[in-house]
Amino acid sequence: MSLTSLNEGILEQLEYEGIQCHRAPLSEMMLFLWKEASGNGKAAELLKSWEKQLSLVHNRLGSRSSFSADFAALQKCADQYLADYSGANGRYRYAKAMEMGEKHSGILMMAPRYENTAMVLNMRGLHDHCQAPVYDLSLDGDFDEAGWEKLKSFLYYCEV
Repeated sequence: MSLTSLNEGILEQLEYEGIQCHRAPLSEMMLFLWKEASGNGKAAELLKSWEKQLSLVHNRLGSRSSFSADFAALQKCADQYLADYSGANGRYRYAKAMEMGEKHSGILMMAPRYENTAMVLNMRGLHDHCQAPVYDLSLDGDFDEAGWEKLKSFLYYCEV
């Protein structure tokens, strides 16, 4: 799962090699963030209509969809595991990894090395609660051959 385009071409290379990658949709992440900040009123109505549009996109994409089939379930999961956290979209990232872990054989969590939220997600038990194995990639422009070997080993054992 990558919320950044600063992934050093890793996902593109994996796809080139025939490994199917599903990315967390930026539009869904933004909707999650806006819904949490909006409260009630006119904004909530507008966001509900956007949620319906994302649901339509999910249905059209079928098995290739990375969108959540049940957006409310994402929010419920975030409330269950990270009710008191608000940094760097951590609630969405945790809930999305949990959801994707139910459907996929492995989860790649990609984050810049300087970011603390990835560490918080791990401390809150993401690896323990997710149904699929989770591999953390801390990126800082130095992903080398050793990094590729570790990643390929993870993917091999996930039977991707």
